[in-house]
Amino acid sequence: MNEREKGYIFPVTLLLSLLLSSVLLHQIELYRMEKAFYTESGELFELESMMRYTWVKVEEELVVGSFPPQYHIDFPNGNAVITSIDQYPVKQIKIVCTTAKGRKYEASIQYDMNSDQVISWVDN
Repeated sequence: MNEREKGYIFPVTLLLSLLLSSVLLHQIELYRMEKAFYTESGELFELESMMRYTWVKVEEELVVGSFPPQYHIDFPNGNAVITSIDQYPVKQIKIVCTTAKGRKYEASIQYDMNSDQVISWVDN
């Protein structure tokens, strides 16, 4: 062994390798978390879109006055089930939207038939 070689290159190389590996693993974890976030956001967007469309259809039926006690709407990525109970002048409406992956969004609505307005909307 040469006198100038003190044996510190190998530990420094190991330390730098460990540092770079930990940075790489951290970036991979950030990517995985971001991908999961966007997947979750997409599912929530689908549910909210289904709920909005369902509520527009329910309002149309309520204005016409031909709203059945149980109603079903199929979507390409899920379905919506609407049930209603008449307690004149208030109609109790429950909407359950379900995606193909099993995610649910439920809402209970009280609708005043005289004024054609929503009294309360509760997300479950």
